[in-house]
Amino acid sequence: MPTGLWGQSVHWDTVRSYLDRLDSPTTTYHVHVSNSNQLFDTYAGIDTCGDRLCRELDELVRSEEHADAECISFIGHSMGGLITRNAVAKAYDRQTKKLVLGGRALEPTHFLSLATPHVGFADAERCPMESAWYIPFSRRLVPFVSSRVLGEAGRQFFHRDESKLILRMASHEQLEVLRAFKTRTAYGNVSGDHLVGWGNASLRDELEMDAVRAEIEALRDVKHRGVVREDAVDAAWRGCDERSSQPRSSPGAAPESQAAARANISSLGWRRVDVSFRDARLSGLAHQHIMTQRKRLNAVGEQTARHVAQSFALYEGMSS
Repeated sequence: MPTGLWGQSVHWDTVRSYLDRLDSPTTTYHVHVSNSNQLFDTYAGIDTCGDRLCRELDELVRSEEHADAECISFIGHSMGGLITRNAVAKAYDRQTKKLVLGGRALEPTHFLSLATPHVGFADAERCPMESAWYIPFSRRLVPFVSSRVLGEAGRQFFHRDESKLILRMASHEQLEVLRAFKTRTAYGNVSGDHLVGWGNASLRDELEMDAVRAEIEALRDVKHRGVVREDAVDAAWRGCDERSSQPRSSPGAAPESQAAARANISSLGWRRVDVSFRDARLSGLAHQHIMTQRKRLNAVGEQTARHVAQSFALYEGMSS
């Protein structure tokens, strides 16, 4: 479980506490929280962090404790979702359709992202902070400062790196490994997330969000203190998302826009889980609440942390 920008492994404590309770008579689960990319180390960029994660997993798989591992799943928060996508693409073997780590081939099983900016921030899908009324000239200032203060990671987020890495990661070739996972799930904050927009995290366009927003608002008895809407569980297995448009870039080529990147990624088929903390006291901390980053400050997110573990358990039950 990789963390996001400025993240620390302790931020996963609540999610891990629920995952540690998973029990199966036939399967042994090993829950590992990544520690190779923490705090300012994340400034090095998605690709460098992806390399570190690969090395960390190589060592982990080689260890005696994990000698019996056959499958591997990932849960990534924010930038951690992008780091995971980068790392698994590097470890993927196209012939066996498995991840080669520590000299062994592991079956990619479940991929879950929490508030991950899958297509970065640019014209079509901006960082919500770029529209903040409390930041003067935010539309220009936020990308400018981020690209300089946050190192290569900041440049990659706003597509100001030379290679346009986030767009390249949405090419059909790079996405082949995501297709190999049995399930794919995207959690996104409907509102209150000042870092990653709902459409970016949930891989939806404006028309889809309008329809889902109306559906959520029609649920009068739902408290906005966690998960407010979710796709059917079997949506995580679908090979193609009927709601998304066809991929807009040619095979082997990187998409040229965020819209094309989102179409490519969403075409794999995802289960969307919509989260809202509108009724919470600190609703503006939705980006941290969604993973219960700090037990006291983000305690309202515990329901979502429990939901992540329950989703994983459901997927495992349906896979066996």
